[in-house]
Amino acid sequence: MAEPTDVDGGIVEIPLNPPEPRSSSTTSPSPPSGPKPGIRYQAGKLVQIVDAAEQALIAADSSGTYQRGVQLVRVVRSADQPAPKGIRRPVGAILIHSVELAHMVEKLSTVADWWVMDAQGHVHSIECPQKVAKTYLARAGAWRVPTLRGIQLCPTLRTDGSLLAAPGYDPATGLYLDVPEDLRLDLPRQPTLDDARAALARLQLVIKDFPFVAECDRAAAIAAWLTPLVRKSIRCAPLFAFRAPTMASGKSLLVDICALYDHSFVVQRHRRSDEHYGRCVPDSTTDRFGSHSRFGRLPLEG
Repeated sequence: MAEPTDVDGGIVEIPLNPPEPRSSSTTSPSPPSGPKPGIRYQAGKLVQIVDAAEQALIAADSSGTYQRGVQLVRVVRSADQPAPKGIRRPVGAILIHSVELAHMVEKLSTVADWWVMDAQGHVHSIECPQKVAKTYLARAGAWRVPTLRGIQLCPTLRTDGSLLAAPGYDPATGLYLDVPEDLRLDLPRQPTLDDARAALARLQLVIKDFPFVAECDRAAAIAAWLTPLVRKSIRCAPLFAFRAPTMASGKSLLVDICALYDHSFVVQRHRRSDEHYGRCVPDSTTDRFGSHSRFGRLPLEG
């Protein structure tokens, strides 16, 4: 405000300019600028806007959004113990979860700055409109986000023989590896036959007290142990059956050993009274049984 001016003993009032409008965090004379891409929402541009939203989603390395079949999914950790009839996983176990509309709105609002322009030319910041998120979720078969083939809970081999040991998503295999960040593998760059024999000897120490009938049975047990570690890198795998003439001979413990090295927790048991006892083939979409399932007292005669 200017000071009044004294002219010939009189007071001359200086007219004041009208007050400027208060600034708002959601209004700006120009589009937002920053490290994230800006996307303007306007009528008649839905296809282009959804394309731009997906591009922003892909550009954000930490978006954690993947496609799996005809669903968009994300990787989460379980917070509570599951229901007694569900798969028994420890708290904090990693899971594949479908992306809901609310999460898609939040994710797209995070990876880009969204704005609209009113009739006066003012720019207003907004969240990602639900219409954009709904349209993107409905683009099954046309998504360009990475494909998630599954969860891997221990280091494994890729189909080309290379080692997958870095935690997180692996574009070469489509697997998400969940291992401790500080995991270090002391492996030779070019293992020799002697290295393989030494590793086999260490594995045999773990099961040396099991009463195998023959050495071929011990070899089959080691195969059952190692197969899940590389299962996602091979086309097919055998079904392993453990049997013994008497109870308390170590069958269940042997199965748990196989699961502990792949899962870090004991495999779920399926008994005759279980609802899904007769289904020995897991559902490939929901992964209901996980990568290990134990079916007790199956009739193997005939």
